[in-house]
Amino acid sequence: MYASLSYCLPVLSLASTVFATPYEPTHIPEKRASASPLNVTSVEFIGNVTSNVYTARDLGFSGAIGNTTILTYGDSFWGNDAGLVRNSWGIATDDPLTVVDNGLINGEPHQFVPWEAAWGELNTEGMGITTVLGVDDTNGIVFFYRLDTVTDNDPQNGAGVATVTLSADNSPVPNATRLADYWWEAGTEPTYGDVAALKGNDDYFYAYGHYDGNAGVYLTKVPIDGATDLNQYQYWNGQSWQDDRLMNPSLNMSVGWEINQGQVNWSNYYNCYVFIYVDNFADNLVQAMTSTAPEGPWSESVTVFKATPLQENNFIYAGIGHPQFDTSGKTLVITYTNPPNVVQAIKALTFDFICIAIVDVRAWNPAYTLDSNTLSMTLDDDDFDLKRDGKLNDGDGDGRRQELA
Repeated sequence: MYASLSYCLPVLSLASTVFATPYEPTHIPEKRASASPLNVTSVEFIGNVTSNVYTARDLGFSGAIGNTTILTYGDSFWGNDAGLVRNSWGIATDDPLTVVDNGLINGEPHQFVPWEAAWGELNTEGMGITTVLGVDDTNGIVFFYRLDTVTDNDPQNGAGVATVTLSADNSPVPNATRLADYWWEAGTEPTYGDVAALKGNDDYFYAYGHYDGNAGVYLTKVPIDGATDLNQYQYWNGQSWQDDRLMNPSLNMSVGWEINQGQVNWSNYYNCYVFIYVDNFADNLVQAMTSTAPEGPWSESVTVFKATPLQENNFIYAGIGHPQFDTSGKTLVITYTNPPNVVQAIKALTFDFICIAIVDVRAWNPAYTLDSNTLSMTLDDDDFDLKRDGKLNDGDGDGRRQELA
């Protein structure tokens, strides 16, 4: 169904998206605590993620309720692009390249976090989501970002929380219920959860969000058992946690800046949090940084992979880690989206050996087949050709496997 590539190459040292023009801000958050402990030395391509139904979708955040890993997506096209929902979900399997879509309606998935007619919404409302966070074996939450595409002169945009209930059967189906139209109003305060969401190892949920007023990323936290109560949320102000919500926050209250979307997970191998992400500089880099606390300070970024855009003038986004495939933390699966709605993935066999999978979710559509039998990417000014026969040419055509000593 999809093109299957395999390669191994050295790595230097890890919705439509609007990318910011690089600039020198008046303040860059002091996240640079130290050099990162991450030691990525090589990369291997592993294949394409497929589903049991036709779909073209982006993102693919990885969360869990109990022992079920739920993947969450943004705009999702079905039925040879005849249908569209603004978000969707799939169930991960033991194979990082296989996703199962359950709970089909007339053979097609339905929207996961719904629009609500009672709140004056239409099915054209944008409804972005990130990671499902488990409360117990059958319940969880997910943060959403409602983007009003109906009201032209006074759009009502904001972020909020939906509860998630997982059916208890052999084909689990998660169902989401929004608690309100939204809690945090865009333009005035950060839209928490639209960058990343995390279940910490300290009985708290954390949600990272953008703010329209600057390039910062802001953070809220809540006790796991209080996640449905807005009054229990606290907010990082750059120095400490506070109960008051951040209104029109300054950049020095943020935990990072110019981060597009990503995922934070605890690494048992490095004994710290690892933030996998793509930045907003249109540089096609999948990056990672580390910290001992969700609020930072964060380490220097490590570049894991430089992707090649599948279309001219497009750029990758949404770098996401999938640690469920190796809880030791020595290996890691990472995905990113390469337009148009093409999810490309990185998988780590060990953290000294990163594997990459390219997920072309439009390959069923002849309009989006690959142009040739060769893809290329550039790392540190050296070109590597990716061949469909699984070999990697290192520039002189000998096809030898490339690894750093």
